[in-house]
Amino acid sequence: MKALIREADTVQLADIPTPRIQRDDEVLVRIELVGICRTDIYAALGHLACQTPVTLGHEFSGIVQETGALVDHVQPGDRVVAMPLKSCGGCDGPCQWLQMMGVDFHGAFAEFIVVPSDLLFVVPQKVPPKLAAYVEPLAASMAPLDKLRTSDRGLVLGDGRIAQLTLEVLQTAGFESVEVGRGGSDGSFDFVVETDANSLGEAIRLARVGGTVILKSRPSAAVSFDLLNAVRKELTLHGAHYGSFQQAIDWLATDKINVDSILGPVHPMTDDMQFFERLLADETHKHFFDPRR
Repeated sequence: MKALIREADTVQLADIPTPRIQRDDEVLVRIELVGICRTDIYAALGHLACQTPVTLGHEFSGIVQETGALVDHVQPGDRVVAMPLKSCGGCDGPCQWLQMMGVDFHGAFAEFIVVPSDLLFVVPQKVPPKLAAYVEPLAASMAPLDKLRTSDRGLVLGDGRIAQLTLEVLQTAGFESVEVGRGGSDGSFDFVVETDANSLGEAIRLARVGGTVILKSRPSAAVSFDLLNAVRKELTLHGAHYGSFQQAIDWLATDKINVDSILGPVHPMTDDMQFFERLLADETHKHFFDPRR
């Protein structure tokens, strides 16, 4: 099968053996479409450390081909998506050593993938592959919902597609006084959702005393911020990784939220570095790979 693999300092579109189920709790999935996100681009360009060799990609829609003997919540023919984070299995409570699909273990820039069954969610067949492949970004943008009050005044700090998606998620969930953009007066907002780690200092400046800053971006390197101002304001800083995948699926399946304007073109898989550089500059649309092309 074709797969886009990061190995050492290169990315290669290679022909490799189709993976096989090795454990009773695993599922073999044929990839339909897979979204290309900044994490994938950073990994492809060498800005993000990966376990190598590793097949990149994690935002996929696929069809179940085969299941292990202990798998009972998905079956062959189901359309599925995946939570891309795998627990180490040894932590009490939330895992401190989460592994990410396409970074720490093999991902979805391939014709087939083997996935632990507990990471998979069934998507109704009426949801088309491109929309299904957008479940993961939607679930990520839903992460702040249980950390905020709908009555609060808020700002989604940023101007790219993730900022716009997060705004639409909040509005859909009933937040009536929320806006998107950059700038504003000091202490203007009850909460600020940052979608660009380089703007963390601005987020702290814009939040009111006693307010909340939601940390949403996943930078490839450490960032600095104005700790003194955060302390003086007695701010709450909340990391917000993922919301509910099932809720994201339900919203898309019932047209509760419309993301059509964000969904961009589908491409054949490529190891052309210039392609990834160009995508890094596109803040408007989500691009996809079709491994079958």
